[in-house]
Amino acid sequence: MTAVLFKNSHFFFGLLFLFLLALLAFFPAKPPQSTLQNLSTGFNQVLGSQNSENIDLPKVVAPPYLVDNPLPFPTISATAYEIYDRESRMEILGLNQHQKIATASLTKLLTAIVGLKNLRLDDVVEIGEPVVNGSNMGLKAYERIYFENLLWGLLLPSGNDAAYAIAQGAGTIIANSDDPVISEQAFITAMNNEAQFLNLFESHFANPAGLDEIDHSNFSTAFDLARLSDYAIRFPIIASIVQTPTATVFSADQKISHQLINTNDLLGKIPGVIGIKTGTTPASGQSIILNVNRAGHEVIFVILGSKDRDSDAKRLIEWIFGNYHW
Repeated sequence: MTAVLFKNSHFFFGLLFLFLLALLAFFPAKPPQSTLQNLSTGFNQVLGSQNSENIDLPKVVAPPYLVDNPLPFPTISATAYEIYDRESRMEILGLNQHQKIATASLTKLLTAIVGLKNLRLDDVVEIGEPVVNGSNMGLKAYERIYFENLLWGLLLPSGNDAAYAIAQGAGTIIANSDDPVISEQAFITAMNNEAQFLNLFESHFANPAGLDEIDHSNFSTAFDLARLSDYAIRFPIIASIVQTPTATVFSADQKISHQLINTNDLLGKIPGVIGIKTGTTPASGQSIILNVNRAGHEVIFVILGSKDRDSDAKRLIEWIFGNYHW
């Protein structure tokens, strides 16, 4: 009887199938491995730096994908841009994203970071002769003001006076010197060291405010600025400030008040915009960095060398969220 069964081909293949099922039960197949490059190691090293302990680590996920038959890409005036997905930490789109350009007040994101790594929010900074070149928060000579309030003046009205006050206050600690020239230079050195630490290899900073330099030594790229922005807004104080339309801060003795208005005109006007910074100089043209959160997906838009940054931003935001899916 057994010989007859083995001569039956259907019976034989049935036994073979059962045998293979038993093997799979003992040796389950490994799940497919992601083909995305895991960037968490380098990012974690960055987050391990001073005063960064409370920053949440991002997850590594798949980037968004372009839908079939997307709408035509909008016409914009910007000479360079980088559109960066915060979830996957990957580029969505870029144009001339590695072209070096004057950074203007976008520099102040790095100024804020270096300040936070050397000063406490309740440290009092004494102002000497405030810098009044360009935009300012209205600091007075010999005013004493908390570092936290200088951050508000730095990031809302883009105060050059706040940038230099932070540089001299933190630089005094870095250089262990009260000489304003030495302390300011020590702070600028710390800015460039931080840029290298963050792997911003296409950037160099020559002053804390982003003012144009004759030798064009103050520059960055859309690529680097996207990653700098992603890091900056992981500091809760920076994230809170850049999404606030207006604020009033005071000197340490409460005798001097500063009414501050955010230079980002798109806050509250474009759904999902939650920061972060604008910049304009003759060398850079109009620039803007935006963080946009829609349906829980955050995308950073870096737009450089624009003739109409708000219009360019609106068109790029609507096109990305209308033609990419997560």
